[in-house]
Amino acid sequence: MRPWRHTRSTWSWTFDLAGRRLENSQDIDGRPRMRLRPSTNGQLLYVFLAGNTIDLYEATTYRYLRTITLDGDMTTIFVVP
Repeated sequence: MRPWRHTRSTWSWTFDLAGRRLENSQDIDGRPRMRLRPSTNGQLLYVFLAGNTIDLYEATTYRYLRTITLDGDMTTIFVVP
């Protein structure tokens, strides 16, 4: 379980566009306000906004990996490899 204080349930889905079907769905811990972005290689999901943290999830399984804590509040994200 990730260490976020305000837990909200958020559903995430993975679609097989070529096969036109739902491949996976998972209930993840969300935030009151949040934004979800994929990594450039598609292996990670970044959940951020409304706070000073970025939560990392594995894109294929939606498994929580870790939280990155920043020095200040953020409203956008820039990921530099």
